[in-house]
Amino acid sequence: RRTPNRLTATADVDSLESEYIKNLQQQIYFLELEVNYLREQINAKKTPPTTAIPGTQLEKWTQEIRGLKHQVESLQAELKRKDSALDRLDGERIRLAALVEDEQGKLNEMGGSFNA
Repeated sequence: RRTPNRLTATADVDSLESEYIKNLQQQIYFLELEVNYLREQINAKKTPPTTAIPGTQLEKWTQEIRGLKHQVESLQAELKRKDSALDRLDGERIRLAALVEDEQGKLNEMGGSFNA
């Protein structure tokens, strides 16, 4: 069982991480749309990309998209690792709580036999 504070904190972190990942995915989507639009414009004009987009802006955007995709993948992997670690710790906490409960039961039994 997770304590209410722990559950709330975990839910808040998970929610923030999920929202951040969604925002990055949206940025990637819009950048890809923009790159595709610009490519269509270039192909329609039949002009070389360097003259249609000054300073090889298209290449910069492509690099930015790759970087954002990598960042999303890294964040998703990190979130998966954190979830796994949280599950392991929660399992350990449950195991230890059961152990404490067993030991308390044994102590109560021993205390009851001394009173008799």
